[in-house]
Amino acid sequence: MAAQWAAGHGSACPRCGRLCPMFGAWRPPAALQLRNTTAQLQELLVVVAESQGFVYSGDKQQALSIAPRETSTVKWMLVAHATGLLPCPAVKVTASRLLCQVVTQSSYVSVLPF
Repeated sequence: MAAQWAAGHGSACPRCGRLCPMFGAWRPPAALQLRNTTAQLQELLVVVAESQGFVYSGDKQQALSIAPRETSTVKWMLVAHATGLLPCPAVKVTASRLLCQVVTQSSYVSVLPF
């Protein structure tokens, strides 16, 4: 399984090098692309955690199945309701058949007033 922020929805943080959607560079909705690299159908549970500086629109918990060698995209609408240095939302992806779990590490983005 592979997971990445969908193209055009993020960039690498110049300080830590982690991939994190940047407010202002985001073209709503925010999207996480999941790819099944195995030869079996994979059932995933995707959960987005609360984040202090953002308001969400969309399902915070989604169960989905991805066919072998296929991709799927999970989308959320995120709106910053504060300015300053804000933590990016953490996303947990659980693959029950593979008995594994991945949690994105929280990076920070600087949100400027408009």
